Amino acid sequence: MVKCSLMTFSFAIILLLHSKIQPCGGELFLASDNDGSALSRIVEEHLPNNKALVTHLTKIMECLHARNLYLYFHDSLAHSPLICEITSSLHPLAAFPVIVTQYPNFKTVHVKEGIRSLIITVMPNMTINLEEDLIHVKKRMHSKFKYYFIVVIEQPCGDSETDLRLWLKNLFEIFWQRKHLNVVIIFWKLQLRIYTYNPFLPQFLVQLAVDNVNADYLFPDKAVNMRGHPLKVSLFVDDVRAITRPKRGDICGIDGFVTSLVIDRMNATLDLHPFTGRDPYGDMANGTTTGTLRIVAKGSVDVSFNARFLIYSDFRNTVEPTGIYGRDDLCFLVPSSKLLPQFTNLFRSFDIYVWICIILIFLTVLLSVIWIKWIENKKELRTSNRLCYLSFLRCHFNQTITKVSRTLRERLVLVSWIFYTIVITNAYLAHLASNLMLKISYPQIDTLDAFEESNLNVITLPKYANLIARNLNETHAHYNNLIKRINAVTFEQFYRELNKSNTSVAYAHKSSFLKHEEQKKEHIVRDRSIYHFVTQCPVPFFVVYIVKYGSPYLATINTILQRSQDVGLAQHWEQYMIMRQKIKQGRFQKHSHAPIPLRINHMQAAFYILVIGLLFALTVFIYELYVAKKFPIWFLIN
Repeated sequence: MVKCSLMTFSFAIILLLHSKIQPCGGELFLASDNDGSALSRIVEEHLPNNKALVTHLTKIMECLHARNLYLYFHDSLAHSPLICEITSSLHPLAAFPVIVTQYPNFKTVHVKEGIRSLIITVMPNMTINLEEDLIHVKKRMHSKFKYYFIVVIEQPCGDSETDLRLWLKNLFEIFWQRKHLNVVIIFWKLQLRIYTYNPFLPQFLVQLAVDNVNADYLFPDKAVNMRGHPLKVSLFVDDVRAITRPKRGDICGIDGFVTSLVIDRMNATLDLHPFTGRDPYGDMANGTTTGTLRIVAKGSVDVSFNARFLIYSDFRNTVEPTGIYGRDDLCFLVPSSKLLPQFTNLFRSFDIYVWICIILIFLTVLLSVIWIKWIENKKELRTSNRLCYLSFLRCHFNQTITKVSRTLRERLVLVSWIFYTIVITNAYLAHLASNLMLKISYPQIDTLDAFEESNLNVITLPKYANLIARNLNETHAHYNNLIKRINAVTFEQFYRELNKSNTSVAYAHKSSFLKHEEQKKEHIVRDRSIYHFVTQCPVPFFVVYIVKYGSPYLATINTILQRSQDVGLAQHWEQYMIMRQKIKQGRFQKHSHAPIPLRINHMQAAFYILVIGLLFALTVFIYELYVAKKFPIWFLIN
């Protein structure tokens, strides 16, 4: 009672000043135009039904844990003990300042968007001017699932139960027209009553049990079961994330699967609105929108399930993004590097350091044996050297040795050499067999630094060109040459150059799209793509979908998307689409690990060696003929 007296005194002061309600230090200030003597009678009255109503209202406020509290009441309730009781109960519960406003004489206080808020509206009776009473309930509000509306009726008039339910239905229909689902009405008529509504039920009006004070019971997620009501979806078909399957009559791809999942989990009927115009993703420039972005912004559809980048400047006060559903960076697609000659397969078994060691060891051991021969018999040095060369070469090529040295020291050197050649030769042969089947190319462009050093021009869409230039300027200041080579082209020109397999330029687009184009059948030549995907992307982006601004389905869709990510459906769908693409293009083997026969192109290096050896032998033979003809005596002696 002391709190109520202090608040009455505060009311009287503000009423004299005719000012609006202002929060100050967590206390409540109300505006009114009545005198203090009339307000003092509030304290003297005590109605048991108001006590029960306010007590139950307090329990509801405690279970919601709202950060902001708003109280709206009519001017005629300025003397009401109900308002005094409500404001007294709000004060200890408010973790933040409580905003209290009268209507219709004062302008409605703007509700802070995006914050969990409880909005209490107190009506004097079953008024017929509902539009005026609910002027603070806006249709365009961000994140509507964070707002909870409680309508309190002080004195519900009329004895007819039918009239009461009809009036409640009309009140709830206004909330549904403005797309608010978290609404309850509480009043006292013979007993405490609580009502809510469900637009997807045939009876529409739902009476709640008074003894169950739980946030999930009072404000359930009603969109989780739409009971066959239509959900308007905008989804245009592409070759990556939304692919039509005429035989099944559905759409596959990650976006297509997400659409089917949401429709199934919400128990809704798909009302598909395909977009067939130019630039289906749409853009926002100079305050105007295009493509599917425009359709969703106008409210023609409820949601668009075509993945797009999370760019808040494109969504602000136009549409609302859903929760993040993976990544899809803005990347580059460059022409693939040329293949190295097949002759290099002979030398790729070892790196340059191993080859140098092999040559040095061979020369060292050979010189050691020659030195031993020279010590034993200087006269037979030339003949011994020839035998040494042949013996060591036979060991290297796994050939039998026809003549073994008689001395123990030479045999020890030969035995150690044999063990060394067994390891080196078998390692070389094992690597050679695998290298013959691999296609090795010159170094690919995989980093932005390598791309900066190249002279490739880049073509992309205008919106992507601005994003790349802005991001490279902010995070990578030394890519000025790359920024100058980025050219913005029209939607038609970009796809025309890409479909023509023009490898004189590079392309910038979403990573999912570029990966698909890299493995597209039209871009595969001799089992190798003519394009290469640059792994380092200039602009990282998260993927989201969009709903119309103030959509009541945003919370439900976010919950479904989050659960599908938690169980790994997004990764499963991505792998499925990659496998499906390979099967469709005839490039998928059921047993990819099975051995394959070596073809002629795998053995090109061996034929190169044979041809080079025959040509060298022919050259030596011609030289011997020349020497034999010009110096016959010296030729016969040697």
